[in-house]
Amino acid sequence: MPVTYVEFALSTLVDETALLVEIRGIPRDYLFAYGAGWHIHVEDLCTYLAGGVRRDADDAQWESLEELYRGVAEKLPQ
Repeated sequence: MPVTYVEFALSTLVDETALLVEIRGIPRDYLFAYGAGWHIHVEDLCTYLAGGVRRDADDAQWESLEELYRGVAEKLPQ
């Protein structure tokens, strides 16, 4: 399996901070799974930062995100 790189960057936007997550080296066949998984992790982080409590992703959320990211991956150039 190829090496995957994850890079995080923070930048200030007036009175807020933006987080950029860049992931490289993901095999095309796994883009949907990485996309869905990272999406859930970022949502968890947002919930935590807002003072909420993390919840486990349910099957419906996972399936919905997989479908979304499969569609994104299909539109990428070969």
